[in-house]
Amino acid sequence: MGRKIPVRALSIKQPWAYAILTLGKDVENRTWWTPYRGDLVIHAPKTHAGLDAWMAITEIIDPEITMDLEYLPDDPLADVLGAIVGVVELVDVVQRHQGSRWAEPPDSRGRPYHWLLRNPRILARPIPARGYQSLWEPMAEDLAEIGRQLQGSPEHLGARRGAQLSLFQEAGA
Repeated sequence: MGRKIPVRALSIKQPWAYAILTLGKDVENRTWWTPYRGDLVIHAPKTHAGLDAWMAITEIIDPEITMDLEYLPDDPLADVLGAIVGVVELVDVVQRHQGSRWAEPPDSRGRPYHWLLRNPRILARPIPARGYQSLWEPMAEDLAEIGRQLQGSPEHLGARRGAQLSLFQEAGA
């Protein structure tokens, strides 16, 4: 039996974290590769990417939309900063992915790396937490709270039962 790899977290500035969890952003563009695969805790740091990021998201979703302040979502999740907001599954990291509108075109070195995401799950109650650069290991009590929230979440949010949730439950045991 192999060694169990701890669940990892990634800090992603808003509104990009919001786009992953609610707008179908299925690729995270990064300048670096990781061997990690599995559940990835999404943390929204205390800094916001700003209105330019909302404009970029709007153009990706529908280039015909003219961005204005009235278009910004009236969703509290979009404004959460300094907290864990959800979980996705990191299924692969590739270069030159062409299957998603969210994948940025590669430069001459093949960057960015496209982190392929699926199964976003939003936490009903964001968990205040400090973020870090690169991948980081969330605190055991935060993983336990994530497990509690995902265990009780409705199926339409994509909460998975059984083995995947056990990663979070074991952390809080």
